[in-house]
Amino acid sequence: MWPAPSSLPSTFKQHIVMKKTLIALAALCLFACNSSTEPAKTEMSTIPDSAGVKSKILPDTENQSTRDIIKAYEDGNLEAFLAPMADSVKIYYPGPGDSLVGKDALKQFFKLRQDSVVSAKMEAPVFLAVDAQDNIAVAPGKWLMSWYLWNIKYKNGKTALFNIQATHHINAAGKVDIGIWYYDVARAQGNAPKAMK
Repeated sequence: MWPAPSSLPSTFKQHIVMKKTLIALAALCLFACNSSTEPAKTEMSTIPDSAGVKSKILPDTENQSTRDIIKAYEDGNLEAFLAPMADSVKIYYPGPGDSLVGKDALKQFFKLRQDSVVSAKMEAPVFLAVDAQDNIAVAPGKWLMSWYLWNIKYKNGKTALFNIQATHHINAAGKVDIGIWYYDVARAQGNAPKAMK
């Protein structure tokens, strides 16, 4: 499920540029997986796409904040979950039906989620970090992308296994200031707790 229309990038052109950038990165990853078995080189690759956006693939160590966020949620540690995020973070998220703005809103929403969960576990993760410049949609700079399965057991005895794609923008202070999260809403909300009042 995509974010609500009100939470998408402000212009269609920006959305197309972001899409082309992600397609170019996916193509590069596919090519890299099918290349020779020589050890990976340490320098960053520059990927220009047809819209003129230049992106660099960053070392995997750049994905640590994403791993920290996921691990904190798995551990039920809400403070650690919020620690890598800027105070004014904005998350485009289908769960509440719109975006969440600020750490207080995130804390309130995810506290409610955690109260209904026995355990949460990430499975089969893929991480990609890029430095996207020029006319990139939403914001230029460092973007951390992740794809994984989320395996959740709820206190009502039910379970859910669904795909998640999370994309985070990192600001100059090294904090997540924008997050764009996509997941299989039907499976996830089949066991949703009561809505916030």
